[in-house]
Amino acid sequence: MNPTKLGTRTGGRLLWYEFSPLPFRVPKGLPCHREDVDGVIVIEHHRDDDAYPYGLRLEAMVGTQSELNAAKATASSLDKQLRRVWPYIAGAPLTIRPSRMSVSVDGPFGWRTNHGELRQKLPGAHVGFTVGKSVRDFGITLVWMPLKPVLEALPAFRAADPMTAALIDLHLHAWDNYQHSVEVFLFAKTLELATALLPGVTMAHKQKHLPQPFAVAMTNDLSWLKQIANTRLDARHAVQKSRRGAPQLHARMSREERRGFIDDADIAIRGVISGRLHVDLNTIRRHE
Repeated sequence: MNPTKLGTRTGGRLLWYEFSPLPFRVPKGLPCHREDVDGVIVIEHHRDDDAYPYGLRLEAMVGTQSELNAAKATASSLDKQLRRVWPYIAGAPLTIRPSRMSVSVDGPFGWRTNHGELRQKLPGAHVGFTVGKSVRDFGITLVWMPLKPVLEALPAFRAADPMTAALIDLHLHAWDNYQHSVEVFLFAKTLELATALLPGVTMAHKQKHLPQPFAVAMTNDLSWLKQIANTRLDARHAVQKSRRGAPQLHARMSREERRGFIDDADIAIRGVISGRLHVDLNTIRRHE
């Protein structure tokens, strides 16, 4: 993308980062949002690319190596924060967990940038290297532009209390292991914390305290989720309780159970986070 298409900058040099998230598909013609966040301009835009039609861009003006380093640090921080909020608004992460380790000193990984070029031109000492990575992708279709609601929710996520922050961390870890063998276990562990944060003693009472949009969106209730989590090998407990004889393994989830468990656990967890942050989050089912 030509930077001049996104606005005129004067003074110094323009540092930019461009990113094409999972193939998020949004209706063409919808207006795009741009906003200054911590001194970096965050911009969404339509891309002329059928495979990756939605794009994000970060921009900042820099005149020295210290300003370049500060802008890079801010861009890297924003990348982490956007990844933290994005699934709760857009229904899927910006990317899925990479298949191997990666490092970049040019800024947030996965973003195209002119940082390396500016690093060579601006006054001051500089060092750097980059190691690549690969990512598994899937796609999702939206009927709105996601950046504005993501940024509107960002302050609430930044201000999350320690227990809610821990719940978000566990939930995102489960998302990051999409289709990995530990995915069900991680969702079961996250659901355990989520239900502990709901008022009430029984699952039936806790179900009533889920925000209504999330309770309605669930196909299976919290009681079913707890029962499956406690009686399936691939969730929380491997061995059946038995007073006699050799221990017996629990059965594995069927394909239908696995899909229902992940979908409804995901919705319930988002419901708890939504209620604790007082922010409207999406109720998109994982397998829709």
